[in-house]
Amino acid sequence: MKLLSIFLLIPFFSIGQIVITSSDLPSSGQNYYYSTILNTLSFDVNLTGQNYTWDISSLQADAQDSLITVPVSSTPLAYQLYFNNFLLYPDYLASYAQQGNDLSLMSTVTITDRYDYYKVSSNSFSIVGFGANVNGLPTSVKYDVIDELFSLPLVYGIVDSSSSNYLSTIPSIGSYGQWINRYIEVDGWGQLITPNSSFDVLRLKTTLSLKDTVFVDQLNLGTSFNRPVETIYEWYSNGVGPPVFSVTVQAGVITQMKYLNQIGSSLNQQEDLPIVLYPNPIVDELFIDVNSIQIETISICSIDGSLIREFNNQNKLSLSFLESGCYILNVRTIKGTFTKKFIKL
Repeated sequence: MKLLSIFLLIPFFSIGQIVITSSDLPSSGQNYYYSTILNTLSFDVNLTGQNYTWDISSLQADAQDSLITVPVSSTPLAYQLYFNNFLLYPDYLASYAQQGNDLSLMSTVTITDRYDYYKVSSNSFSIVGFGANVNGLPTSVKYDVIDELFSLPLVYGIVDSSSSNYLSTIPSIGSYGQWINRYIEVDGWGQLITPNSSFDVLRLKTTLSLKDTVFVDQLNLGTSFNRPVETIYEWYSNGVGPPVFSVTVQAGVITQMKYLNQIGSSLNQQEDLPIVLYPNPIVDELFIDVNSIQIETISICSIDGSLIREFNNQNKLSLSFLESGCYILNVRTIKGTFTKKFIKL
């Protein structure tokens, strides 16, 4: 396991306090790539305040993660009932979808192939429902009370709470529902320094409480149970989209920590260049297709442009020597030099 150290320093300089609006949140059809820290050590996430500096530049990634925002029209048609229907369900018209986690409850309810539907408006950021295969049947589930993640604009000092719920009928079984409570605090602002960059940020603290309920018609029996309370810390910056850094805590233990290392567009986007990389992300081997153009040299650089290694004319590279992360590939050909980005898992 890699050793991890995090230093949270009180700043010696002053920066301006930022405001997060709808234009600063994720948009449809984008890929955002994260470095995930699996071997997290405890540190005091309660340290925060005004004009504060969080220095996480010493973080070392153990794995890669991604957040992919999918156009609503690209999700299964059966899921779109409530979320792509402006005339009948304008309050549930989603801005984008994001693939969610599978769920199994008491061997009675299984939820697979899930998409959560997000709505970004000028005054709020919300989840309006989800689509999934519920016990194998395509189902569209709108929240009876929409789950507001937070109101907008997001500014330092906001303290707020929201409650939401849904209850969905499951054919031949009964019903399944969930009650969601959020307590949010914008408890800090300042600068976040990551291994790749630095950002002016607002910090959002969310205390999330969930209760699941299942009712089985044949048994005339229902049960409810609370999930462990989670506290989620997120650092938002202007013009980025998702949080640039996030930490999830359960029972005083950090269960997840990740920072953004690629902002915006998909790394697989071709950008009108006659060069294709696959697979991307990669494990060990990277293949390069330049449409019969003669390759002269290839270089691998870090995300900040520092040269790591050069290769001669090759269409297949063995990159097992690279650590996990985001890299730049420069391919010099007889028709010019082309640049692409890729992820090493």
